[in-house]
Amino acid sequence: YAFLLSFETRRVAASVGFGLLAAATMLSKYFGGVLLAGCALAALTDPRARDYFRSPAPYLGALAFGLAMAPHVMWLLQAASGPLDYLASKTAYPFGFILERAGHFIVGCLLLNGALAVMLAAVWRQMRRDGPAVAAIEQGGAADRLRVRRLMVLVVAPILVTVVVALVGNVRLSTKFALPLFALLPLLWMVLYGARFGGAALRTVMLTAGGLMFAALLLAVPAAALKFRFDKSHYAEPRAIVAR
Repeated sequence: YAFLLSFETRRVAASVGFGLLAAATMLSKYFGGVLLAGCALAALTDPRARDYFRSPAPYLGALAFGLAMAPHVMWLLQAASGPLDYLASKTAYPFGFILERAGHFIVGCLLLNGALAVMLAAVWRQMRRDGPAVAAIEQGGAADRLRVRRLMVLVVAPILVTVVVALVGNVRLSTKFALPLFALLPLLWMVLYGARFGGAALRTVMLTAGGLMFAALLLAVPAAALKFRFDKSHYAEPRAIVAR
């Protein structure tokens, strides 16, 4: 959302906000770089890319990103062992195994969203006939079609970038990596279908999501203890010591 706001408005606050959120993404997990690569592809493949990169917006975002990441980079250069060593440990595999894991990752992505894909396929014909948003997009101006196109790139690009990086960098993939990759898929579906949400619906969604997250946090503690007590493959990890 921050990227789209920066790209479309080119305001200082939006661009700086995008840079700061991009840094927060990288500081939480380096895999966030895949999501940022998706933003870059969405910008580069847009017909207005030249106007965007001629404006101060992307460079203000890059400056905010660099300043926010600077302390971490300084620590990374001085640390005896850190995330880069962990990343290197995930590349010491034969390419055949990497290829197998990439295939497993793709199949896992399909299964993860299989129910949604079946539902979309079942209602797509009716949606194109009756869905107000699809008709509006098809009959609307170029700006509406470009917004949907950018959103589609943001949905698809992270999955493709993940597989390409794994194959080029010889990185072992896990289906767990796919969990944050489809966050925009429901938004794309709502945009195409023209869903409208009132205040009551938004409150219901927020309460439901908040309740599920709180329940997951409560279950995480005993689940972690049981996992590391009985899963011998993780016995040497520091988390196992904490769990014991």
